[in-house]
Amino acid sequence: MQSLNDWIEKKTKDDNLFYFKYNKFTNVEIVGKETFGTINKADWKNGINVALKVLRNNPSVNENDVNKFIKEFKNLRRASFNSNINRVYGITKEPTGNTYMMVLQYANQGNLREYLKKNFDSLKWSDKIKMALDITRGLKCLHSRKIVHRNLHANNILVNNNKLMITDLGLFKQLTEVESNSGIYEMLEYVEPQCHKVDNYVRDKKSDIYSLGVLLWEITSGHPPYSKIPIHNLIYKINNGFREQPITDAPSTYVDLYEKCWNDDPSLRPNIDEVFDTLQTISHQINGNIESNSKITEDSDKPDETDSDSANQIDTKNKKDSNNQNDSKLQISKTDKNKGELSKILNEIIQAYLQRNKIGKTKSFNFDNILEKYNSKSRKIFNHLIKNQNTEHYEVMVGNFHKQGFGTDKNEGVAFKWFMKASKKNDTNGHYEVGYCYFYACGTEDNDAKACKFYQLSANNDLNIALDSLAFCYKHAIGVQKNRSKAFEFYKKSAENGYVLSQYELARCYQNGIGTQINLKEALKWYELYQENSGAIYASHRIKYIKKELNLLKKSW
Repeated sequence: MQSLNDWIEKKTKDDNLFYFKYNKFTNVEIVGKETFGTINKADWKNGINVALKVLRNNPSVNENDVNKFIKEFKNLRRASFNSNINRVYGITKEPTGNTYMMVLQYANQGNLREYLKKNFDSLKWSDKIKMALDITRGLKCLHSRKIVHRNLHANNILVNNNKLMITDLGLFKQLTEVESNSGIYEMLEYVEPQCHKVDNYVRDKKSDIYSLGVLLWEITSGHPPYSKIPIHNLIYKINNGFREQPITDAPSTYVDLYEKCWNDDPSLRPNIDEVFDTLQTISHQINGNIESNSKITEDSDKPDETDSDSANQIDTKNKKDSNNQNDSKLQISKTDKNKGELSKILNEIIQAYLQRNKIGKTKSFNFDNILEKYNSKSRKIFNHLIKNQNTEHYEVMVGNFHKQGFGTDKNEGVAFKWFMKASKKNDTNGHYEVGYCYFYACGTEDNDAKACKFYQLSANNDLNIALDSLAFCYKHAIGVQKNRSKAFEFYKKSAENGYVLSQYELARCYQNGIGTQINLKEALKWYELYQENSGAIYASHRIKYIKKELNLLKKSW
């Protein structure tokens, strides 16, 4: 009988499971343990955080289990463009223990249960509805692709930068546990009654809707459902129709929605589109965005038909025509003003993007924050961009908006095509973005050699972010042969050009003799400059250590 490791080894070669070399991950640390494996946090190329989820080497797994895993893995990869689904990057293997791991998007605020515990008192109703919509959007995407979660609960909803993401879609259970009793081994509070009443009950989309209803209640209450009921009584109570009581200040339409979701009869539960539409309506109501549907009559603009004075009728008509012309001029003026505002915002976003490629991410500057600032206008900004093809770095920005899901559906495959168009037009930023896509398997294959090729094209034009990326590749032998001298050369050039992260890396080179001679004075200089430029990595301890070393050397002289 083959082990899990043996099966994955075989399937990785046969089925293109997006395998990443383990040496791409640094600063690996354990951050949690779950039923199905250990969770590690790691840095992945250029400071991106990922979660590495260890898959236990189950000796009883069979080919059917692995085939199910591969099918769901590929489904999740296709759904990963949705920002409300925890992204599945691929698979890696830790060489020392010969252990396979899933490479997942890291959530910096933990799971929903933890998030509510810490932040509930500061949440407004608009925040709660946004959270409900986040989960619903993710589930809507899954159901549209005929993916059923089957294990939706507060610990399987992650929070990253205040955005909720669905995770753990049975991917790990298939390989590490033998399912029994309809798969009931998770939190019972979220499991529909049919799983307890019907032998071999097969969960479907309506099962997810039931779990979603419980989640909608938990978001409004801030604490776990049925927390005061002993676990041995819980199944009996739920099977007999007992549900949590509504929160007193909850909108009645919201309460009606989750009560429909957790209805005992699956056929009476709404589908995910109905849940989404209802939540959107509630969101508009809370934010005061509902437009009046009242019909405006034009009777007051018409001349009085009983008036026999034709001159009066003509005068009335002239006034109406004059008003219409004034309204038209006003409308044109308003449209021009809107276009001007959108052009100004778009230019700000482009300049922020170029600034990111020049200085990188710091404590005081983050390109993602600029996009978040204009998120409410993102659709209009995207449409404005599409209509103005003479915009600076047009192809790169269209690609970026698709990659980020800014004003349009997130679609990395489409983003890659636009980046390639930009590269073919010899746009330096386009070269870098294509390299990035190959490096991170973003909309295309994971190909480090191709990544380095495009990074080099961009670095030839002194784009700082590309110089830094290329230095990383030479330092860690990713896509190229290890060459620490070249790594030092590229870090130095990028650092001198103002790229903040390269300043930190250059300081490390001088401190540790990476590609150059050890020079503590130069190391101190670059660490201090990095800190002065608001670098995001804590460097004070390194500065303190080097100053101490220099003082000791000075005394020895």
